[in-house]
Amino acid sequence: MIETPVGYEQTWEGALEVCTQTHAGSLAPIASARDNEKVLSRLRDVTSSIEQSECTPSAQAWIGGRYVDSTWRWEGGGRPFPPSVSNASAYANWTTGEPGDQQTDANRGQTRPSVQLCSAAGRWTAGDGNPARRL
Repeated sequence: MIETPVGYEQTWEGALEVCTQTHAGSLAPIASARDNEKVLSRLRDVTSSIEQSECTPSAQAWIGGRYVDSTWRWEGGGRPFPPSVSNASAYANWTTGEPGDQQTDANRGQTRPSVQLCSAAGRWTAGDGNPARRL
């Protein structure tokens, strides 16, 4: 995992572009609780305690997960992660009720193909990729 300061606010696509073009890296793929804690710690370093307790948009960060071709995968064609796979060794840290049913969301005209990490609980939620979040 590349150690890049968290702090920019971008859409998911903008965040990916900053990571790949400016830092020759990628949005963080999270393969373990340790990876999740590492990214969470960096996010908490740049957010206030009020932002963290309420999980405001500025206390959320995009991570490298994406819903593509009916599968949750790590960016760059990486390995799938739950709920797309039931492999016991695959790590996921979704907030209860997430990521929801992407097909139902699509039928309602909503898309939530991107994964964001909330600093309050350290868990993931699905997002539409458009509001600016930290990376």
